Amino acid sequence: MLKVKSFAHDSSIALTSTASTFTVGSTLQANGTVSVSDSDGDSKDDTVTYTIDPTKYGSALSAQMQTHAVTMVASAATTALNKMSETSEVALMNLSASGNADTQLFCAVGGGFSRVETGSHVSLRSVNLSFGVGNNHKIDYGRLSWGVAFETGYSVFHSHYDAGAAEPFVSKKGHLNFYGGAILGKFDFNNLYHANATLRAGHIYSKQNNGLYDSSSSQNYDVKLNQSYFGIELGGGKIIKIDDINSVGLYAKYYYLHQDLDSFYAGGNYTVHSINSHRLKIAGRYQYNVSKRGTLYAGLGGEYEFDGKAELTLDYGVKADSSKIDGFRTCAEVGFILKPDENMKGLSFDIAVKGRYGSKYRDIFANAEVKYYF
Repeated sequence: MLKVKSFAHDSSIALTSTASTFTVGSTLQANGTVSVSDSDGDSKDDTVTYTIDPTKYGSALSAQMQTHAVTMVASAATTALNKMSETSEVALMNLSASGNADTQLFCAVGGGFSRVETGSHVSLRSVNLSFGVGNNHKIDYGRLSWGVAFETGYSVFHSHYDAGAAEPFVSKKGHLNFYGGAILGKFDFNNLYHANATLRAGHIYSKQNNGLYDSSSSQNYDVKLNQSYFGIELGGGKIIKIDDINSVGLYAKYYYLHQDLDSFYAGGNYTVHSINSHRLKIAGRYQYNVSKRGTLYAGLGGEYEFDGKAELTLDYGVKADSSKIDGFRTCAEVGFILKPDENMKGLSFDIAVKGRYGSKYRDIFANAEVKYYF
């Protein structure tokens, strides 16, 4: 409230604007109204008052545009964790394809670039690592392949969104890292059908330095998320052998990923709700056996993300803009496998390039998998 002690005789106060927007910390905003009081008409000791209607205070509050940064960070984390499943998938495929009944150590590395439309969009550069031990067990109906692995990854990301009045004061770049474990299993039936399952669990840490700004204190805050994650992957398919050299594999896979909720204070209270990603992939892969040791392959298919929505609640239960990574994308891959002859010991390699493209998603990723047979 501004009190005007006095001003020139016969002059008056004129308001060029009677409404404006105020902010609460880094989270909320609402409108107020300016008015002039000259109750006694003497042009002295009059007041200019900024009024917020208390009966409308709760409903009139809305989220500041900059708060969208938090859901963008959460979507970057979802994208990075879904990319990790590609690296684990390569390890499982090669474990079962080897046919070797001895213990195998494997290490799979993946890296690449992703761009995801979320309403706004976020781009990531990622590298993933999976290493573990596995084996194949032959039984009457086929072969059971299993493995346990440690998974970890690191990504840098850049979020693209409109931060509103905070735009000149915030940074939109960040990084994330995660670690966890996975149990991999696949059963290859003698009739060339197969089924597979993977369980994943771990923690992911995401941070965007100076991602939020409180204009009342001229202070920047970091966006920091610490989320546990859990994933299930289920799939099945069939290999169609054309001859001893050529074959086609058809398969379908369902991927589920859950990220726990998290909350933090940064000039206001932020609560990121739990995130659930549901993906279905249907694809085929052609394989050409160059030799007993070498195989070329190429694949094509489609993938649909049904959800992946990140939601955010602020002070007083106000909802911020969500971020969602749903949609369809086409998948393609090309790769080469080099392995020892049957029942021989030694190293095995699988090098592949994969890509996905859709109206809301595009990426290109390279995987290199190495195994050692004892």
